[in-house]
Amino acid sequence: MTQRNRLRGKRGGTRNRLRLQAHRPPLPSILLANIQSLDNKLDELRARIRYQRDTRDCNIICLTETWLTPTLLDHAIQPVEFFTVHRMDRMAESGTSRGGGVCLMTNNNWCRDVVCLSKSCSPNLELLTIKCWPFYLPQEFTSVILSAVYIHPQADTDAALAELHEAISSYQANHREAALIVAGDFNSANLRKAMPELRQHIAFPTRGDRTLDHCYSPFRDGYAAKTQPPFGRSDHDSILLLPRYKQRLKRAALLEREVSRWSDPAEAALQDTLETADWNMFQHSSVEDTIPKRKIKEFPNQKPWMNKGIPDALKSCTAAYNTGLATRDMGLYRAATYSVRRAMREAKQRYGEKLESQPQRRDIRGLWQGLRTVMDYKATLMPMIGHLILSTHSRSVGQRWSEWRASSTWVSTSRRT
Repeated sequence: MTQRNRLRGKRGGTRNRLRLQAHRPPLPSILLANIQSLDNKLDELRARIRYQRDTRDCNIICLTETWLTPTLLDHAIQPVEFFTVHRMDRMAESGTSRGGGVCLMTNNNWCRDVVCLSKSCSPNLELLTIKCWPFYLPQEFTSVILSAVYIHPQADTDAALAELHEAISSYQANHREAALIVAGDFNSANLRKAMPELRQHIAFPTRGDRTLDHCYSPFRDGYAAKTQPPFGRSDHDSILLLPRYKQRLKRAALLEREVSRWSDPAEAALQDTLETADWNMFQHSSVEDTIPKRKIKEFPNQKPWMNKGIPDALKSCTAAYNTGLATRDMGLYRAATYSVRRAMREAKQRYGEKLESQPQRRDIRGLWQGLRTVMDYKATLMPMIGHLILSTHSRSVGQRWSEWRASSTWVSTSRRT
């Protein structure tokens, strides 16, 4: 194809879009692998990071069955300097001291602020959970919570799912606006039996003809899974999880509407108009003709209490910061930061007063919407009900229904006779 006839544009696809912003994705890219001994596959992991771009740009590397012991330090298994190691080795509480173990490696180019939320090791479940505040994150999320899971093939899957359900429910209750991701080797367990609201993003076999490695999140089409070669002689394929999640700002359309611009001259002109007009005929028309209109934009991820004073305060804060860098005097910048906090506090107070005044205006629908916003109400989590309890409850309900039907039939026949 000649230069004249070459098509314009750029290559599409999830992988190519991710490469353009490798460390600024809406959700972290993940390399999931059951590595079966990290110690003797560390050189291969370093080679993949060195020569494979997708592995090098991965935000999180999730490894199961690391087979590590506390005698091996973290810096000894660190593949490169820009990956930070978070691990949980198998403990004595699991019943055995060999095998198992999970590890999470975070890319420092994506996130440096990472804390460990929990570590647990039992005969049925090995769980490591971290919380990340990356450099870039969509506005609808406050952080990213990632859990690495390993369930032994001979483990009690019902007990393991019950433990995992309890842990994940506590994360969702304490961090309601965090992006939750659960990945690891589940073997025969299926987390959707305990938490059907989660989505499973790996739909192809990872060991033979079975899908043993899973990745769950609450987002539909959140990830695209790509199979990768296994590490060494491991019998599990590696999985590269590429984020396909679209931010709320890009999913919903921009809303434009007209609002009235009330000012002292406009109110005076309206008052003169109402004094000379027939109130019954021209009440609404006088307001529409006198008060000027303007179009405003409402973004789908905008908080309801935000007003024009907050972006103005942020602009002043940025200007004061640039001035402080030039003059080496950050006094104006500190005062501007106080102004930003004060503007946010006043906006929230004003929005709260608006919600409190809704009962007087008899706006019941707006009142309930405001209460849901203030209380940060979300749908309640579905509790995990055991199969035995559920079946017993179903039998008791069926028995009561049969008794009621029999009694109602007897009453109806006795009345006819």
